[in-house]
Amino acid sequence: MGWPRAVSDSWQRPANAGGDRTLASASDGTHAWFAVERTRAGGTEWVLLHHATAMNCDCVREAFTLPRAPEAMSALRGTLWIVLPPESAGARRDVYSVRAVRNPATGAFYSDPPTRMAIHPSLPGDGELRGIAAIEDGVLVLRSATAGATLEELGSRGWRAVIDPP
Repeated sequence: MGWPRAVSDSWQRPANAGGDRTLASASDGTHAWFAVERTRAGGTEWVLLHHATAMNCDCVREAFTLPRAPEAMSALRGTLWIVLPPESAGARRDVYSVRAVRNPATGAFYSDPPTRMAIHPSLPGDGELRGIAAIEDGVLVLRSATAGATLEELGSRGWRAVIDPP
């Protein structure tokens, strides 16, 4: 598909790292997602846009509206993982995923689960989210706090530290 390197890297730097404003994005080479700011009469919202090479157009579809800009996103095989920043001091980071699916009858894409994102166990809000990577059956995050950096994996029972990471 030829995405710019910053979009195609599997490890994504959090969108708000260093205080600069960057476009939160993730791509797996076939699908790309972007979170863009939209101002409405009621205030600012963040819109998650999706594009796939199979769309055969210079177009995107609006997948979801988010309450705030994603802190980090990563994608693999049509699945997007999103980590939202804590809503307030001491709050946790919400974690969601969604899969892009193509309707064989119409060729149009839709999100699975339909009309919502899958909700996963949240991450602690303390420390700095250093990176996120989608893996075959889940997602990894790298967080740093006063005790040092930890690599954590989302499993069936929640988040756990990866012992002896590669």
